[in-house]
Amino acid sequence: MTVKKKSKKKSQEKNNTNNSVDKKPANNQIEHPIIKPKYKYELQVMNSKDKNLYNDSDVVIYIKTNNPNPVTIKADCGTGKLVKREDEDGVFYTIEDEFHKIISSNVYSDVRYTGSNNQVSGGYLYTYKWDNPGKKNFTIKEKVGETWVTAAKIEIELKDKKKAEDEWLQSVIDEVTDLNMTGRVKMQRLEQYILDNFMYDRNNERGEIYLLADEGVYWERKHIDCWDATNIMCLFADKLGLESKWTYAGYAQHYYATVIIDGKEYGYDACPMSKTGWTIVWEYIL
Repeated sequence: MTVKKKSKKKSQEKNNTNNSVDKKPANNQIEHPIIKPKYKYELQVMNSKDKNLYNDSDVVIYIKTNNPNPVTIKADCGTGKLVKREDEDGVFYTIEDEFHKIISSNVYSDVRYTGSNNQVSGGYLYTYKWDNPGKKNFTIKEKVGETWVTAAKIEIELKDKKKAEDEWLQSVIDEVTDLNMTGRVKMQRLEQYILDNFMYDRNNERGEIYLLADEGVYWERKHIDCWDATNIMCLFADKLGLESKWTYAGYAQHYYATVIIDGKEYGYDACPMSKTGWTIVWEYIL
């Protein structure tokens, strides 16, 4: 949206024009032909149906199309950017739609890619991360000649990630602790809960494996690494009113949480063993 102050001269000219007896009727205006996309498009969110969609978390969209050229496709994610413009009245700023090209790495091991630019059977994958929760309009546009035209759109609803995480943390605290426990016992119970209910990130002899089936927030996908585990334990400590910090274990970039209780430091390492995430066979989503 652009707001510009009208000059007095232009306002007067507009009034004179409106009052003119020579004003042409509206039906004499030139009608421009409607430009339609050349190809067909369907949009589908590919995140697992048993997981929610959140802001600040990847949303993967399958763009099913017979368009063979990704350069002629771009996404409008309902976001805008501030753009500097200049005309006869001087310099001004306006908000314009922000478009994104479908160019990124082929990262998921449970997807059979047919080319670069996230090309898959029957179309392309597109990943985007919105900053804020709420309903989002996702639109695909196709370049026809020199014009970008709307080809397909869907509405995506994102839950509040911070709020949901806070609710999950509190639910675990309520489940495994009570008011009669000391701070040390509470942290021990919470550490054991994570070890009992979470697995390490997917991995095999080549290292980490990224699966589209695992996409989502940690408390729903149930796969974490040492950085996730350390963050979780520090968040637990914060909700219990305890001071905490990240501590480097001294090897392989491994960290654990150090919590200060009654003036003493205690270490809590809730990272599952790497073998719990060992994966050699998986189903392909696409």
